Amino acid sequence: MAEGDLDIDSRSDHVAKDTITNVEAETCMKTDYDVFDSNEVPKAHLPSGST
Repeated sequence: MAEGDLDIDSRSDHVAKDTITNVEAETCMKTDYDVFDSNEVPKAHLPSGST
């Protein structure tokens, strides 16, 4: 993703169908929207931080 882009990971029932389009139109940001079928799947995609 380029700097200033927005990465959204969500379950399908958490974001209205027009939300991504509205965010892109209002902010001029490109969004990368991924839908997951459970709460466990996005955790695997999160970067691990240092402890």
